[in-house]
Amino acid sequence: MKKFKVLIADAQNEVRRQLVKALKDDQSIEIVGETDNGKEAYELYTDHNPDIVLFELLLPVYDGYTLLEKMQQSAKNSKTMYIIITSINKDILISEALNRGVNYVIMKPFDCNIMAEKIKKVYLRMNEILKENKSMPDYNTDDLSICAKSGTIPQMDTIISNKLNEIGVPARLKGYRYMITAVKEVISNEDALEGVTKVLYPDVAKKHNSTPQRVEKAIRHAIEVAWSVEDAYNNGSKDKYSVRYKKGRPTNSEFIAQISREIRQSA
Repeated sequence: MKKFKVLIADAQNEVRRQLVKALKDDQSIEIVGETDNGKEAYELYTDHNPDIVLFELLLPVYDGYTLLEKMQQSAKNSKTMYIIITSINKDILISEALNRGVNYVIMKPFDCNIMAEKIKKVYLRMNEILKENKSMPDYNTDDLSICAKSGTIPQMDTIISNKLNEIGVPARLKGYRYMITAVKEVISNEDALEGVTKVLYPDVAKKHNSTPQRVEKAIRHAIEVAWSVEDAYNNGSKDKYSVRYKKGRPTNSEFIAQISREIRQSA
């Protein structure tokens, strides 16, 4: 059986010790390295090509962002999952991490007893999403920020974009641009939500030279990424985007409906 290769980088010795102990007990996990600083973490990454990197932002020598950037540039393993473990409860830092390519965020303190199953579940789910998105056409998300700086993005696009950024939807994702188009459609025609699969997705797909199925999957992926931050961090702040409050992330239509409603009310 193939083992998950895991690298751990945390400056807190006790946290790191507990993580190592918990993960070593799982026969499907191989810990390829553990360290208290970012520079050594990068060296371990290049030597061992791990499947999962668990690291915190506040690392000495190379901080978490620098470590992430170096690992991404090295691109030893395109399937490596980057998981941040942190006690920093600040929207701007978490959103920045997700925008930079972090796949999941786990808030401290956490239950070491369920950590092994949690990270394996994240790894498998993210790889499923990568396979789903392989056939999707790429688009350049940089054009959004470039246009924003030059003032050429319509005001509504900017308002929706700011709202998505606030929630934590990374602008690098395909679903980000699809969401902007979908929300604009619903704001101008609320009935579009009554026929999401037959009306809304086809309309969005047509505008982006895509397919309704790809639009649906990309939006769902974007929501999953935004909701990948642990509940301890969210503190219930995202509940309003789901009518199922206690059952996790919202459906595509719930999310689009709430964003559209908020923007319409603030107009």
